Amino acid sequence: MKTFTSLLLLAATNVAPSSSAAVRGSVVKLQERPNRRRRLQESTCTLVKHCTTFGPDDEHPHGYHKDTWSCQLSSEEAEKYDVSESITIDETSASLITGLENATSTESVLSFSEAVVTSEDEPMMYIPENAQVEVIAVENPMAENANNRAHGVKKAIVIRLIDSEDRAPSASVSKLVNDVFTDAASLNTQMDACSYGKLKIEPFKGKTPSGYNVQNGVVNVKYNVDITTTNMGGEGQAAAAATQLLGNLNDSRFDFVLFCFPAGSKSTWFASGAVNGKYTWYNEGWCSSSAGLMHEVGHNLGLGHSAELGQGEYGDTTGSMGASSGADDTKACFNPQKSYQLGWYNDKVKTINPLKGKKVREFVLNGVADYKKNDDALVVLRLEQDSGQDYYIGFNHAVGINQDTQEHKNHVTVVRKEYGAPDKWGLSTKVASLKLGTYHRIENFNGKGKAVQIVFLAQKNGNATIRIVDGNEDPFPPVGNCKKVTVEFKTDLWPGDSSWEVSDKDSGQAVASSPEYKDQNKLFKQEICLPMKSSGPTNYKFTFYDGHGDGICCWHGQGYYKAKDENGNVLFEGGEDFSEVTHIVTVPKDNQGGGNNGDYNDNNIKPNKKCRNLKQGRFDIKPGGNRRNCKQWAKSRGGCDKQNQNGKYVWQLCRKSCDRCKT
Repeated sequence: MKTFTSLLLLAATNVAPSSSAAVRGSVVKLQERPNRRRRLQESTCTLVKHCTTFGPDDEHPHGYHKDTWSCQLSSEEAEKYDVSESITIDETSASLITGLENATSTESVLSFSEAVVTSEDEPMMYIPENAQVEVIAVENPMAENANNRAHGVKKAIVIRLIDSEDRAPSASVSKLVNDVFTDAASLNTQMDACSYGKLKIEPFKGKTPSGYNVQNGVVNVKYNVDITTTNMGGEGQAAAAATQLLGNLNDSRFDFVLFCFPAGSKSTWFASGAVNGKYTWYNEGWCSSSAGLMHEVGHNLGLGHSAELGQGEYGDTTGSMGASSGADDTKACFNPQKSYQLGWYNDKVKTINPLKGKKVREFVLNGVADYKKNDDALVVLRLEQDSGQDYYIGFNHAVGINQDTQEHKNHVTVVRKEYGAPDKWGLSTKVASLKLGTYHRIENFNGKGKAVQIVFLAQKNGNATIRIVDGNEDPFPPVGNCKKVTVEFKTDLWPGDSSWEVSDKDSGQAVASSPEYKDQNKLFKQEICLPMKSSGPTNYKFTFYDGHGDGICCWHGQGYYKAKDENGNVLFEGGEDFSEVTHIVTVPKDNQGGGNNGDYNDNNIKPNKKCRNLKQGRFDIKPGGNRRNCKQWAKSRGGCDKQNQNGKYVWQLCRKSCDRCKT
């Protein structure tokens, strides 16, 4: 399971309060008001969802995430009842549960006959059980849809908070200007880069609604709260103090409002963002984290979290809406679903129903870093389903503005949106990450009982070619005559760092790839077949990768790689000190008339009239695993797509039982 370990790189700053520090800029201090109760009657407020990330604690050793709803009152209502404009809602009231489940942040209004607000530092709203409650969808002038908020030149103001004991964020005003607006990988510069100039988040400069003059987008505000007594800094008092100095923060002059709190809160919170809103909150150093800023402001843009199967709601770290490292100067954009939703690449997206039209279709994908480099390439391919759980496919090219993507670099990723319209809030789940020469099979696509296969076919010059294949077709069809090569690979103490792939040097088309290595100091042998072409000799590129960059020999074991031809002759070998190394093997022209030019079309594939299972009797996939015959493997869920330690799929061994025969 992925954890929040990477988040701890910055969490140490949350342990102890920072020392008193001299501050620049104007300071305002509210008169102290004791905590008290306020009763609200016949009121309405805008519902706003807050997404908050917490670090590890005794109950959650890996950290956790929490969604809460707040009631955003008008300034007139807040003044009338002498309460904060934004109040967290206690969601335990039975009358609220159904309504909140169907609410949309900033686009739904809560109407209530009665409510009680307690506490001043971190106010909480309670709805009595006998109160009349209604959640209504409205056209709210405060709510911008994701497309509008994510486009144009926007103005942001950063509020650097100093508590009653003069605790201040460790980042100075000038450092926050740099981290939020001007650094090579700041919030502004990275959003600008990922959107190709479609979204610019510039510092607010000039007169605020109160007449206060802001020079560089960052303002010091002192508020009357001892942060060590709060769970999350005292959001209500912080907003009230900022409002007293600057005027109405909901004014249209401010597109984004960022609150930067000093260290010392009792809880382990890192940062929080208002969905479809303008407010974000950061604990200590998270206001300087470009990755954290991209994530929280991403919520403002209407983006949900990026999950991964089996890895939790933050598990997809290919883009900025998964777990963040908390590091500064991070260059990463967003996953395919978020990229589609933001609308930044609308001229490079396509939506298809894979069950209609040709049984085999090919598309070229570019990563966001290569947007517009190829007029014929897509940034996102969307597979549409009637249920709304569409699939989004993209190429996670780890270069340039996306060079710091945290996982599955240079893989084709397949992401499913769990709920929400294509341009609306919703959780996404990464269901597959494909390295070159592998595929993912989606069963029962669109509820029609048919499968769809996504094949990562080729990669060259930043272009990734994929095939969308009908489930009854062979994702890797026969190619005629070929030369057999055996790849020997002995792992070291870190088998997960190692992988390899084989592709046509000229076209980039995949031929074979390694399985996922998990066993230490173990020898694996895999036979592959290099297609011979009637057009002439063909060069094949064998590429070996080591994630740590120290090879597989000899610091952490005596690993090696070696390739042999059919007669046992060594074609090449190696293993010491590499992160990526390439070898070329040339096969001669096919003079026997059984080869082809590597194209996928019906003329190149001969019907297999003698289709049969290659395996007879019961066999296992992994040593010590379940033993089944071909018929039993075919009936088990996903059994045909299981892969053994040598990279062979069950369907390759059980073609007849798995219905993979060309008819």
